[in-house]
Amino acid sequence: TAVAAAEGALVFGAIMLLTGPLWGRIAWGTYWTWEPRLTLTLLMWFMYVGYFLVRESVASPARARRFASVVAVIGSLNIPLIHVSPDWFPSLHPQAVVIKPDGPDLPADMLITLLTSLAGFTMLFFGLFTLRYAIIILHRQRRVGAPSRLATGH
Repeated sequence: TAVAAAEGALVFGAIMLLTGPLWGRIAWGTYWTWEPRLTLTLLMWFMYVGYFLVRESVASPARARRFASVVAVIGSLNIPLIHVSPDWFPSLHPQAVVIKPDGPDLPADMLITLLTSLAGFTMLFFGLFTLRYAIIILHRQRRVGAPSRLATGH
């Protein structure tokens, strides 16, 4: 469900926003700068927070889901802006070095490390998403009183 994916994105985003400045301090001499990519990423994280606040603050579950979906759609418009921001607004973040028309502009060992990390974190995200989705289904079935396939072993 959208909730399981948004929870994962909120956690991974928080990890990125907390660990990125540690690297930034070494590379740029400061923990945080209000450059476009960082600011847009922080805005995206706050959109995820807003998504959950809307889901929990509206009394009607159907209306809460509808309002939260609007927040999610509006927040998703930020994704391409985060991607192109270094090209549109030159700043501390480098322009694209992997997805370029003439091919990646990274040394082979760095590219392998990047792609391996990307694959690992993608698998971690989907593994956690799958577990969280199963928990959501179990909670729904428990509320309705229906027997669970996981509980019965079928």
